[in-house]
Amino acid sequence: MKRRTLALLLLALLAVGTLLPACGGAGEGDAPTPVGGTVAPDDNGGGGTDSNGDAKPTAGPTATHTSAQLGAPVTVGDYTIALDSAAIADDVLKVAVTVDNTKNSGVVSLPGTAFEAYAPDSTRPMDVDLLCTDLAGKVDAGQTLKGNLCWKAAGATATKGISVHYLAGRDALLSWDLP
Repeated sequence: MKRRTLALLLLALLAVGTLLPACGGAGEGDAPTPVGGTVAPDDNGGGGTDSNGDAKPTAGPTATHTSAQLGAPVTVGDYTIALDSAAIADDVLKVAVTVDNTKNSGVVSLPGTAFEAYAPDSTRPMDVDLLCTDLAGKVDAGQTLKGNLCWKAAGATATKGISVHYLAGRDALLSWDLP
């Protein structure tokens, strides 16, 4: 009986492992592109480095890394995403985000784990503040979503040098260096 249960468990894990790569999210595999611009891959093929030369996370060995400016929309597949503003108050970094899915016929999924913030000169992501974060998990076709992403500022008093990363599928990393 134990062998049969173990065999069924292994078979189930094998099936999940086989099916997961085939199940992609909206825009997966599409490199982000600044609206009206082109993508320039990072020299090291991914997340880049901080000022100490420490590696920041990458989306994969062949990932496209796009840097964006606060307030500028960036096209990711069939939708655009923009970080509208960023501020620190009460030891919380609060970033206002707009996702425009009006030109897409599918749902855009935005898992909370797709966004990370990094303090200047740090390779460790800041802790998410779940009480402040109100960005929904998906954007229906034809819709625009506005919301906030929040992280514990851990003593930081200014946004300058903080970077926010969005992992857009398996092949693309989008980052904003906050002013």
